This record gives sequence, C-alpha cells and structure tokens, in this order.
Amino acid sequence: MMNEMKTPSNEELVARYEQVAIARGRALWNNDSQSANELFTEEVAIRRELASRVPSAISLLLSLLKSTDPWARLDSATPALFFAPDQAEPVLELLAKEPKALGMTAWMNLDQWRQGKLKRLW
Repeated sequence: MMNEMKTPSNEELVARYEQVAIARGRALWNNDSQSANELFTEEVAIRRELASRVPSAISLLLSLLKSTDPWARLDSATPALFFAPDQAEPVLELLAKEPKALGMTAWMNLDQWRQGKLKRLW
C-alpha cells in the first residue's frame, strides 16, 4: 500500500515559513548566498501555496510580524506590504535601523515598495 502524501495545514506552512526565514537569515549572515537563495525559493513556494488556498491563507503570514526572530519578521513583512501595508511598513521601518544585511534588506524592500518597484513574488 502506498503512503499518501499529507497536505500540510495552513498552520504547518506558516511554521515552516518561519523556520525557513530564520535559516535564510543565518545563511545571509554567514555569506552563504547559495543556501539563502535556495531557502528564498522555498519561501516563495510556501507563499504561493498559501495564496492558492480557498480562502486565501497568505494573510496568515501576518502572525510572523511578531516573531522573536528579526529575519522571520523581515520575510513576512515584505510580502505583507501587498495585502497589509499598514501592518508591514512599521515592522520594516524598525528593522531598517538594524545593522548589516538585515537593516539594509529591510530598507531596500521598503524603498522599492514606496517607489512602486517591489515585485510580488507568489
């Protein structure tokens, strides 16, 4: 008998998204761009899956705006600009004050959003 693949719940996808965002932040911190890019690809796939569900579950990423990990906040605030900018912008503004890659990435994402150049990746 074949094992059926279990479709992850929305909550499982959001939890996985947080894990991937934290791992991506570590990879960026360690200048491991290959791992960071692979993890980003997984993030985009999770966003697409959440957005494709009926009803759309992409807004569940908003719960990660309060994550204890700054990379999880960054990687949930950026897509949230497209559906909850009032909640996402203050998170990115705060993160933009952080040093190194974290602050720079938050600032660049916010700047691109405000110029209308940020791409919706899902």
